[in-house]
Amino acid sequence: MADKPTSKELELKIKRLEKRIIALEKSEASLKENSSKFRRLYENFPLPSQSLNANGYFIEVNPAWLNLLGYSLEEVIGKPFSDFLHPDWKKHFKEHFPILKRIGEVLGVEFEMVKKDGSLILVSLNGNISKDEYGKVQQTHCVFQDITEQKQNEDKIKKITAQLQQSHKMEAIGILAGGIAHDFNNILFPIFGYTQMLIDDIPEDSPFRSSLDEILAAGMRARDLVKQILTFSRQGSGDLQPVQMQLIVIEALKLIRSSIPKSIEIKQNIQSDCGLIKADPTQIHQIIMNLATNAYHAMEETGGKIDIKLQEVTLGEDAWTNENLQPGKYVLLTITDNGCGIPQSQLDKIFEPYFTTKNKDKGTGLGLSIVYGIVKKYKGNIKVYSEVGKGTAVHIYLPLIEKISSQESTNMISEIAPTGMERILLVDDEIPILSLQKKLLERLGYKVTERSSSMEALRVFAANPGGFDLVVTDMTMPDMTGDNLAKKLTSMRPDIPIIICTGFSERMNKDLARKIGVKGFLMKPVIKSVMAKEVRRVLDEIDTTKKPS
Repeated sequence: MADKPTSKELELKIKRLEKRIIALEKSEASLKENSSKFRRLYENFPLPSQSLNANGYFIEVNPAWLNLLGYSLEEVIGKPFSDFLHPDWKKHFKEHFPILKRIGEVLGVEFEMVKKDGSLILVSLNGNISKDEYGKVQQTHCVFQDITEQKQNEDKIKKITAQLQQSHKMEAIGILAGGIAHDFNNILFPIFGYTQMLIDDIPEDSPFRSSLDEILAAGMRARDLVKQILTFSRQGSGDLQPVQMQLIVIEALKLIRSSIPKSIEIKQNIQSDCGLIKADPTQIHQIIMNLATNAYHAMEETGGKIDIKLQEVTLGEDAWTNENLQPGKYVLLTITDNGCGIPQSQLDKIFEPYFTTKNKDKGTGLGLSIVYGIVKKYKGNIKVYSEVGKGTAVHIYLPLIEKISSQESTNMISEIAPTGMERILLVDDEIPILSLQKKLLERLGYKVTERSSSMEALRVFAANPGGFDLVVTDMTMPDMTGDNLAKKLTSMRPDIPIIICTGFSERMNKDLARKIGVKGFLMKPVIKSVMAKEVRRVLDEIDTTKKPS
C-alpha cells in the first residue's frame, strides 16, 4: 500500500496545478485575443474570402464576399459553392475542387459567379486546404478577386488589336489595288482612245461600227470593275455628291454574288428610277457590303435566302414619331435574311462598337456601328427587326435631294466633243498614253507640245511661260509628280491653268487639286468627250476671268 502524500507534498501539487491553471488561463486569453484579431482581420479583409468543408459546402464567408455578391449570410452558409456558379461553370468547379484537395492549393482559377440580382461576375480564385492530424482534408480556404472589368478591358484591347491588324491588311490591299488600278487604267486608256478615234473615222453604216461599240462597252465595264476594286479597298475620295443609290446597290451585288456560296440565294428588287441622295459612294457601298455580309454569316452553315430591296418612299407627318425622320421623300434599302436571327435581349446592343454575336473569326463587332454612324451622318435612320430561328430584316432610310428624269441622263461616249485652237503643254511618262492624248487633243483642234518627263516639261515651260494656254499633266511620274510640277509652273506663271490627269492616287483628288491652284481634274481612263469638255471648261473659265466687267 502506497504511503499517503504528506501535507507539504499536497501543497506543492496544488501550487503546480494553480500555476498550470494560470498558464492555461493566460494561453486561453491570448488565444481569444488572437482569435478576435484574426476575426477582425478576416471581417475587414478587402478581398472576398470563403471557407468550404471537404464536400465543397460553405462554412464561412467574410463581409466583402457578401457585399460583392449581394447575399445574406443565412443564404450562403451550408449551401454548396456550385449553387453560386453560372451553370456553364459548375463542371469547371467539379474538375478543380478535387485538384485543390489533392495538391493543397490552386492559383488564378477563374469562375463565373451569379450575384443575387442575377448579374454575372468573373472571379480569379486562389485557395489552399487545412488537414487534421491524420492528414484528412477538413476545410478549403479561398480568396478571390472580381476581374470582370479587367477581362472586359482585355477583350476590348484584343478586339482593337484585331481591328488594327485588319486595318493594316486593308491598307495593304488598298495600296495593291491602287497600283493595279493605275496600271490597268493605263492599259484601258489606249483601248478607249483608239476605239473612239476609229468610231469617228468610219461611216455610221459601217459593218465594223457595232464591233467597235462592243469593244468600247467592254472597256467601260473594265473601268467600272477598277472602280469597284478601289471602293472595296476603301480608296474612295470621300466626297459627298449626288448619288443614284440603285447603281451602287447593283454594283455591290456583283461583288456579293461572287463572294458567297451558291447555297445562299440572293434576290433583288431594285427600283430603277429612285431619286438622288447626297453621299459618299464608298460609304454607301460599305453599308451594303456590311449588311449583306452579316446576312450571309447568319445562314452560312444552313444556307438560305437574302432579299435586297430598294425603293423610293414618301413619309408623312407621323414620320418623326414612327421612324425618327422628317417628313419627305426617302430611298428605303431593305436587306432581309432567313438566318438564325438575333435574340430580343441583344437588339438594343447591336449598334454598340465591338458588340458581336458572331464567332471571333467572323467579325470585330464594328460593322453595324459603322453603318449606324454613316446613316446618321446622312440624316437617315436604321431599323432592325429580328426573331430567333426566323431571320432578320434591316431597313435603312436615306433622304432624297432631288428627282432625276431619264431625259437628263446622256451618253458620254456619243456626246459631241467641244473643240478649240489653244496651245497645250501635255505631260505623261507613259509614251503610248502621251501619244494617244496628243492625237485626241489635236483632233479637237488644239496645238499640242508633248513631253514624257516632268523635268523636260518644266524646262520647256520655263523657256517660254507665255507660250502655252493650258497644261495637262499626269499625276504619278518619276522625278517629279504632277502636283509638284503644278506648283513649279504656277510659281513662274500664277495664271496658267492646269489639269491633273491620273489613274489612281491617294495623294490627289478634286479638293487637293483645288487647294494647289489646279483648275481641272480627270480620272483615267478618260473618255474623249469628258476630256474635251473639261479642257474647254477650264479654258473658257480663264477667258471669262480675263474679260473686263
